[in-house]
Amino acid sequence: MELAIALTVTFIIYLGFIFLWRMSRYNKNLPLSSVDAVVIKKRIDEWKGGTNSPIIKEYYVEFDIQGEKIELKVLKRSDYERLETGSSGVLSYQINRLYKLFVRFDEHA
Repeated sequence: MELAIALTVTFIIYLGFIFLWRMSRYNKNLPLSSVDAVVIKKRIDEWKGGTNSPIIKEYYVEFDIQGEKIELKVLKRSDYERLETGSSGVLSYQINRLYKLFVRFDEHA
């Protein structure tokens, strides 16, 4: 009986992780917004699930869009590292149920 409960709980947790993973990824079927923006601030969230779990890093960048601030989750570390505070350009992003996701930033020449 205890094994059945443990397997059921494990399966439910697994489904939850799959759902969150899918919601935190770029979805080509959702609309993409492109606007002029300036990079204001960058930050990294680090968290650990348990004692033997690896450290998870999530990257976020705050942009100024015509006086309005918006913080986007950046999925790729390389994109996060490429962005510099004060840079201006065309920002492309997407909003899904869980996150506002960074897609691309093309700096002005």
